[in-house]
Amino acid sequence: MWRRRMKAIKRIIASVFVCMFAVTGGLNALALTPTEDSSTVVSQPVSEGISSETSSQTGSVSSGLSSRADDSGLKNESSSSRTPEASSVVDSENSQSSSEPASSGNNSTSLSASAGMPSAEISSSTEAKQAATTVDVSYKTHVQTFGWQDWAANGASAGTTGLAKRLEAIQIKTSAPASQGGIRYRTHVQTYGWLDWVSDGASSGTTGEAKRLEAIQIELTGALATQYDVYYRVHAQTFGWLDWACNGASAGSAGYAKRLEAIQIVLVPKGGKAPGSTAAPYKELPPAVSYQSYLSGAWQNSVLDNAVSGTVGQAKQIEGIKISLQDKAVSFAGSSIQYRTYLQTYAWQDWTSNGGTSGKPGSGKRVEAVQIKLTGSIASSYDVYYRVHSQTFGWLDWACNGQSAGSAGYAKRIEAIQIVLVKKGGAAPGSTATPYKEAPPSVTYQTYISGGWQPTVADKATSGLAGQGKKTEGLRVSLKAGAQSLGNSSVKYRTYLQTYGWQSWVSNGASSAKAGSGKRMEAIEISLTGDISSQYDIYYRSYVTGYGWLGWACNGATSGTTDYAKPIEAVQAVLVKKGGAAPGSTSNAYLKPEVTGPFEISFSPSGASNFGGLVSIEPDHDVILVASAKGGAGGYQYRYRAELIGGSIQTLKDYSGSSSYTWRPNTPGRYKMYVDVKDSTGTVKTAMFQMSVGLSGIDVSEHQGTIDWKKVKAAGIDYAMIRAGFGWEEIDDQTDASLVQNVTGAKQAGLPFGLYHYSYADTVEEAKKEAEFLLDILEANNIAPSDLSYPIAFDIEEPDRLNVSQRRVNTDMVNAFCEIIRDAGYLPMVYASKTVIQDYLYYDEISANNIWMAAWTSTPNDTEIFDNCFPVDMWQYSESGTVDGINGRVDLNICYTTVFRDGSADTTQKGKVVVDAGSSLNVRKAPSVNADVVGSLYKDDIVTIISETSGWYQIVTSTGVSGYVSAEYIQKI
Repeated sequence: MWRRRMKAIKRIIASVFVCMFAVTGGLNALALTPTEDSSTVVSQPVSEGISSETSSQTGSVSSGLSSRADDSGLKNESSSSRTPEASSVVDSENSQSSSEPASSGNNSTSLSASAGMPSAEISSSTEAKQAATTVDVSYKTHVQTFGWQDWAANGASAGTTGLAKRLEAIQIKTSAPASQGGIRYRTHVQTYGWLDWVSDGASSGTTGEAKRLEAIQIELTGALATQYDVYYRVHAQTFGWLDWACNGASAGSAGYAKRLEAIQIVLVPKGGKAPGSTAAPYKELPPAVSYQSYLSGAWQNSVLDNAVSGTVGQAKQIEGIKISLQDKAVSFAGSSIQYRTYLQTYAWQDWTSNGGTSGKPGSGKRVEAVQIKLTGSIASSYDVYYRVHSQTFGWLDWACNGQSAGSAGYAKRIEAIQIVLVKKGGAAPGSTATPYKEAPPSVTYQTYISGGWQPTVADKATSGLAGQGKKTEGLRVSLKAGAQSLGNSSVKYRTYLQTYGWQSWVSNGASSAKAGSGKRMEAIEISLTGDISSQYDIYYRSYVTGYGWLGWACNGATSGTTDYAKPIEAVQAVLVKKGGAAPGSTSNAYLKPEVTGPFEISFSPSGASNFGGLVSIEPDHDVILVASAKGGAGGYQYRYRAELIGGSIQTLKDYSGSSSYTWRPNTPGRYKMYVDVKDSTGTVKTAMFQMSVGLSGIDVSEHQGTIDWKKVKAAGIDYAMIRAGFGWEEIDDQTDASLVQNVTGAKQAGLPFGLYHYSYADTVEEAKKEAEFLLDILEANNIAPSDLSYPIAFDIEEPDRLNVSQRRVNTDMVNAFCEIIRDAGYLPMVYASKTVIQDYLYYDEISANNIWMAAWTSTPNDTEIFDNCFPVDMWQYSESGTVDGINGRVDLNICYTTVFRDGSADTTQKGKVVVDAGSSLNVRKAPSVNADVVGSLYKDDIVTIISETSGWYQIVTSTGVSGYVSAEYIQKI
């Protein structure tokens, strides 16, 4: 009882002393509290309002109590809103607010510790005086329930601890004049994230919205930033006092939903010692990725970061996925996660993002692969890794940032997926070696044996009956798409058949054979076209009776034999990545007898017409091909072949003992005629001559005088080109004087004819006048389109037009004239020398019209005339021919067609050069890399494709140069 009374008396006495200290300290504090324009403040923060100029314990305690009352917004101790910060000093037995241990002592160090200030912040009055400077920092907070509190300064605590009260807003200012600089700050607010910067006493945060502050950044501005560092630390829910942040760094937390409860701010001379530890001023919850998969008819629950979504070992397919970012710190505003899936039947789907559905849930279509990537600011801070569990393959390795994970082209379902975010540049969560498997395209093929097609095989498998002596008679080849569409890609091929020789090129599963003929297949050629040709090489080899497997041929090269009469028994083919190693030896892929025999052969025609020394025959007339041989081993076998220049090679008669062969060609054109002679040792020699199969013609004008047209026809002439006129000025003076006489005579003789007009035009307008002038001549002489079986030609040969600078206007004149002629119902034609067409006109722009080329030769069978030459419809090969019925010399021509173009469109096959920029493509004289180079082409040049042989195109350039280029570098358009 007595002890209780004594304890009560002590409490009363203590209360009286406390009140006295409070009054005295309050007065001292008022005397020492700096005004906003004060010029003398303490540079090192005083602890919780303790005066650096008062060294007695009594003064220190009083000042500390007064400061705490001010921080809490209290006017006296009896206030009902008294905060624990004040209570902890008044009644240490009931203290529960500080996150740091309270002391029962009454000295200044104990008070500082109870307020959460480190003892290092307490300095002696002498040290404080030495640190005196001109700038002070002060701040106040808006606290849940209590509202705005009074200003605190220079390291004192603002807010509360232990009451679970959030800071909702803050104001901060310095005593520095505006000219010296100031202070700016921003806060991270519940729901809103980081707010915009404010400065110099403005409010950051919210009031009346019950939103907590979670973090803060503070920095000095102007010259002040060069004189001081600003340090600050916060008391955060759960975490307590965090370490000191400095000069704009974040203090507090983000993503954890933890409130700020109190703050301390202090200025330190630039580069000075921090007021305490700076190790961990800020805690941020990193972003996470949430995802879920659709399988077994329902969406699975969402999982986070590296967890498995889906199933493993249950053979269940994922049909759709949803992926979202979980950024609780709101650090990456505007960022997203994007993803797409490779779906059975549909291939790659469009990109979706942020929880959208990728795939086709409920469709029964499996997801086979996935791509995921980050966008926005998060992409510079994090990598997204992901891997899938794939049917058969199991867990594949980790893919990253948009790479493919899974498989395509194998028809394998994804069964499970894992996704995780990793700090930029951090270690992957596992191996990244093989996250994705993509099925490449393949080649399939089958051979024809004994009256039936063998089963289809693929990729290096054997088609045929190797080693059984069974001959193949045909081939089919196709491409099979892998993960990617074939697009414009295709495979083409041809076979060399007994008796028939090389067959025409076919493609994409078509039959290269003579079904039921019983003719053996002796050689093959296969090549790729389109996009695939730049990505893959195609290799193939043949099993030949007596030789076994030959070496691998590639990209259109010949595989097998010719001239040995040996059948191919089996075939293998395979695609290899461009430039990859061949599947085996490439030696002896093709066998052909060398021409080494000592015997000699000769070859010539019999029964061919001969005009001006030109070996020529009309269509549907017989020519006898006569060969002879001497020396050698005897037992000669003769084979006859015909090559239509610009077309295909045809075996007319396979090896036999006959030294002659009668051939009736029915296709006009120029031909190379071959005879292959083989002796009993297998040695082969070949001879060749050129021959024209075409219609023999003449061109005439008034200079030939009176013509006996019936004798002309009887002499073997098939047609005539008659001059109608020249120029455009005077119809009486510039109509050919023999026009009516020649037209009438040709009609009476039953000889088809066309017309030509000699041009003096220098401009497009003059060329148009010439065309209209010619039509006037025809109208005046009653010559209608139905009278003509051949075209009307524009004759351009005046010397002033023979200049490369005139090329553009020459071309435009030709086309202007021909257009008017065509519109009037006639067939247009261009007459010019080979040089004019090649050098002074743009061939590709006039080629829709019929072409009549003049190229005279004293040796009519001279092959050089047509070397590197563009296609022609009519050739004027002589100016000095003689024909019965005509006095004197006359021009001689051969026409290679009976069907003329109307000039309205160019129907020829065009191609575009596809080489790298800066590179060139050689145009060669023959289809061989060993042939002479006759020109060059460059990226995107356009050419006219005439024919194709063994991986080469015969082409004509836009300038009329003819030659051969590798088909690999030409894309048909």
